[in-house]
Amino acid sequence: MNSHILPEHDVRPYSVAQLADRWGCSGSMIYKLIKQGELQTANVGVLIRIAAAEVERFEGVPRTGVAESPKPERTVTAAPTRVDRIPDWPAMMTRKLAADYCSLSVAQFEREIIDGRLPCPVKLGGRDSWHRATIDKHLELIANPELDWRRDSPLYADDPRYQRK
Repeated sequence: MNSHILPEHDVRPYSVAQLADRWGCSGSMIYKLIKQGELQTANVGVLIRIAAAEVERFEGVPRTGVAESPKPERTVTAAPTRVDRIPDWPAMMTRKLAADYCSLSVAQFEREIIDGRLPCPVKLGGRDSWHRATIDKHLELIANPELDWRRDSPLYADDPRYQRK
């Protein structure tokens, strides 16, 4: 009557994707374990399957007779941001690094350059680079509107936002 329900002792094997999900890793890590011989597999045509008993052997969990062993609890920790990983910023930075330095996405960073609020890049080694001290000066101008260079620029003479008050 309930033939579609597996008995407790009959546990289906895992696919690479299912095992990667269970362990919270990538499929390539599972393939690496298989290639190194740390996980034994059964091939069904082109499909690779890993027996539940093999998974438990690898995890070091003895067989309890339960259809599914509970998934281990995963703790989620925030990955360190690029800002946290670079305590001492280099004097010259790539586009991505300069955007991270300003806590902006690359698209936001480029919009700020187009608007004239951040400096244009210089060519260094054939690619665009930004000087950290120059970025710092521009950020200081953004933070202190009284020091805005556009107030004295003839390009912005007619713009009411930059008129001296």
